Formats: sequence, C-alpha cells, structure tokens
Amino acid sequence: MKAPRCVECRNHARLAESQAVYPFAPQYWGRPIWLCRCGAYVGCHPGTNKPLGNPAGKEARAARQDAHAAFDDLWRRKMVRDKCSKTKARRAGYAWLADQLAIHPDKCHISMMNADQARLVVKLCNGLKRSSNNEKAGT
Repeated sequence: MKAPRCVECRNHARLAESQAVYPFAPQYWGRPIWLCRCGAYVGCHPGTNKPLGNPAGKEARAARQDAHAAFDDLWRRKMVRDKCSKTKARRAGYAWLADQLAIHPDKCHISMMNADQARLVVKLCNGLKRSSNNEKAGT
C-alpha cells in the first residue's frame, strides 16, 4: 500500500500507532494512523491500515468536518426526496461536487481535501441550499 500524501506539506505519511496523537486517550490506543512528520494525521478504516483519507492538520480537519456537515445534509435530502439509496445519493452528490470543483470524480472526496478546498465545499453546498430554498419560496 502506498503511503498517503499530507495535504499540509505534501510529504508521504508513515504508519504509526494512535498513541502518538492521542497519548491521553487510551480508548484510541492500538489503532493504526498515518502520521506525517509535520504533525498532520489521518486514521484508518476499522481493522485495516487503509487510510481514511489524506493526513491533515487541525485547521483542515475542522474544515473537513464543516464540509461533511454541509455536504452530507445535501445527499441525505436527495435520498429522501428521490427515494434512492444512500450509495446512489452520495455518488450523485460527489459527482456534482467534482463537477463544481473541476476535479476528477475519483479524486473528489472530502477526506482528501485541504482546508481551503473544504471551505469551498461549504460555500457550494450552502449556495445550493439557498437556491433550492428560494425556488421553494417562489423567489
């Protein structure tokens, strides 16, 4: 498996134990993480060494959380509105997002983004929500 690149410094991360990031949180110990020499990190899929995305620093992780909150609301609303599966709604959402960001769909995932990209996702999603609400209100 190729080591993921850090969104902060673009170096490859190394596989480490979570104690390196969470020394005072034993509930996280024993889980592998990908840790960059600049201090950025990302966890792994449960039971694997497969990264959940690209290592990120505090600012990018916070921006990604905001991006997920905005984006996840959109695809969940699509799922209800169109009565489609979670997978279909998320896939359509990421296809829309990739188009908006002018990036290849395979490279479009919030867990791969830096802070600026994640903040742009929030703006795009909030703009889409506003335009959708204005259409419903007849404006």
